[in-house]
Amino acid sequence: MIKSLIINDFDYSLWHFNEFLTPYIIHYIPLTGILSHDIPFKEQSGTKPAIIKYFTDQEFLDDKMPLFMSKYTNKVDRKGRVSVPAQFRAALPSGFQKSIVVYQAVNHDAVECCDLLHIEKVNDSFEGFAPYSDEHDEFSLALMSGLVELTFDGNGRIILPQDLMEFAGITEYATFAGKGKTFQVWEPEAFKQELEKARNKVKEKRSMLRFRPDINSGSDKGGDNDRS
Repeated sequence: MIKSLIINDFDYSLWHFNEFLTPYIIHYIPLTGILSHDIPFKEQSGTKPAIIKYFTDQEFLDDKMPLFMSKYTNKVDRKGRVSVPAQFRAALPSGFQKSIVVYQAVNHDAVECCDLLHIEKVNDSFEGFAPYSDEHDEFSLALMSGLVELTFDGNGRIILPQDLMEFAGITEYATFAGKGKTFQVWEPEAFKQELEKARNKVKEKRSMLRFRPDINSGSDKGGDNDRS
């Protein structure tokens, strides 16, 4: 049986090991910037043949990122405490389930919420700009300076910062809305209106939806059986 193990270092390198072997034979393959089907595999002498499944960094992260679904409306007390839905807390990545990061949503009057791993990806995206360019400074300052990490109490509650509550218009109740890799906190009536608008837009633009190709199917570029 072949297993794949991710070591959570800076480049999310992938390790493979064969559990039939004692001690384990470790094959270290750095993946940063390399497409999965371009990585050669050379068997070491004395090891058994292994069927290796390669991942790019992005494929692994996408596969392991949380998936926040559905919507819930919870009571907010006078101190700004509100219970984060148990389903959302359970969806947080392992090792990152004690807190969330919140900030002003970019496109809506709502509170954006995610885990620290997602923030790392957002921060990495700024590297697409020149280091000292106006765009780099504007994006990093606007987003990173407004981040607040909130820790769950024993009942799964957080205390929403007052400025974020005012930004989103949240008072007595808050609606938690899943967005896949992130979720948002809304004033309930504002969310209903925005959801209706979003559904209407989806009806108009539904033909634009495309599924990401399955790189494991081998249908696009062919697998090893196609090579002579």
